[in-house]
Amino acid sequence: MENNNRFKIIVFFAGLLFLVTLVQETYAKYRVDADGTATVNIARWNIVVNEQDIIDNNYITNTLTPTFAENPHIADGVIAPTAIGYFDLNIDCTNVDVSFSYSISTELDAENDVDDLVVIGYTVDGGAMNAIEGQMDEVSEDIYFDATNKTRDIRIYVQWDDSESATMDNASDTQAALAEGSAKINAMINFTQIVD
Repeated sequence: MENNNRFKIIVFFAGLLFLVTLVQETYAKYRVDADGTATVNIARWNIVVNEQDIIDNNYITNTLTPTFAENPHIADGVIAPTAIGYFDLNIDCTNVDVSFSYSISTELDAENDVDDLVVIGYTVDGGAMNAIEGQMDEVSEDIYFDATNKTRDIRIYVQWDDSESATMDNASDTQAALAEGSAKINAMINFTQIVD
């Protein structure tokens, strides 16, 4: 009987050892460690306005110099009542990998001495002029990342309004000219990625 008990104990431990080995191999089949690195390129967002990167320069200065049409009654490079001029905004999105929209609005600068400086219209890529009265409320467009034309040339036309509805009278016009005041208009451009 003692041999029988010994035999049972040996069979028990052998079975236990077999079971542990089986469980260990089974567990090993489902537990595997692996290391790796997933690499995904980040979309570019490098919009350039008038040759200045908007990331580096979110406030563009000294680039929006208006050009005034030749007028035999007004000296070159100055603005006077009735003068019409323009400034250009060149948007280059060649290095942009996402669809986005832009919107442009204008307002008179706080330090402006000519209250009657108004936007009279704008063109996009040399197209027909879109007439506006006052200031640009918002001009916008969607540009898709797969577009073939990755630049926009926007020309904004301004005029010193000297009509009957102008807020400045002749005395105010003269005062602004004698004080060698400035005629400033701010253009704000907002860029937003398009997401669905």
